[in-house]
Amino acid sequence: MKALGRTIFAGGLPYEAELQDLTMYFSDFGMVMAVKIPKARGRAGKRKGRIHKGYAFIEFEDPDVTKEVLDIKDHYLPRFPDHAFGVNTTSDPNERFKEISEKDANSKDHKS
Repeated sequence: MKALGRTIFAGGLPYEAELQDLTMYFSDFGMVMAVKIPKARGRAGKRKGRIHKGYAFIEFEDPDVTKEVLDIKDHYLPRFPDHAFGVNTTSDPNERFKEISEKDANSKDHKS
């Protein structure tokens, strides 16, 4: 069996969820090293009141924490107790983090 990485994908998040919500929730499992929430872009996202795309990447210090988090089918943030979301593994989290960061930087460059 392939070893799990330290980063997970969390999908189906409430659009009102913030970085602090995810950091606090996942810190209960282990030390969170990074949380990345891709921002919504364009009129469609703003028109619907979306700040982000509804998913995030969470990186833990200890890869063993990943398995513990993945073993739970439905996750709930304390501020959104009626909104379940799921988690999954990522194929290459370092590349995905880099790609998202580059897109965020490029979108800021084009807004003048």
